[in-house]
Amino acid sequence: MLSLKDKESIDKAVSLLQKALGDFKSFDISCSTLSCFPSLEHAHKSDVLFVEPDEQSREYLKQISIKIFETFLETEFVSQEDLRFHYTTDGQLDTKYHVTLLNSKYKKFSSPSTKSTRSFTLDVRPVLEKFRSSLSLRGSVDEIHLSSLYDDKASNGFYSSEAQIHAHS
Repeated sequence: MLSLKDKESIDKAVSLLQKALGDFKSFDISCSTLSCFPSLEHAHKSDVLFVEPDEQSREYLKQISIKIFETFLETEFVSQEDLRFHYTTDGQLDTKYHVTLLNSKYKKFSSPSTKSTRSFTLDVRPVLEKFRSSLSLRGSVDEIHLSSLYDDKASNGFYSSEAQIHAHS
């Protein structure tokens, strides 16, 4: 994850994304495995419900990631240290590609007794039991967003988009 703190660094990242994805064409993605964060073992206290892409979609997303990482590294916009969480100790790309369906991490509630505000978790076991192997989502990816994970979420519940790269026809 990059920390882009000012307009100059965002503009540089956008320029590098455009360079890395210069030949980006719209592609289809299929997802069929329902899961949760932090893990299936903790489905009783989950904060994210998501669906994972199938193998072919995951492989295509991996190739896009590698192009982006290589471009960012070549220009020294990032270092190997910056990307350490995306790779295993033996150098294999290890990124969790997913489509978030539900995220409670940013929903806060107040406790009158303690006067504190905290996020809540969900028990997603019933959803997983019913839909884990029967869910099938398909869609077309025709733009890639550079999103801010740290700004306040937009009123529509999505991360704010700093820039978009549109697919070539």
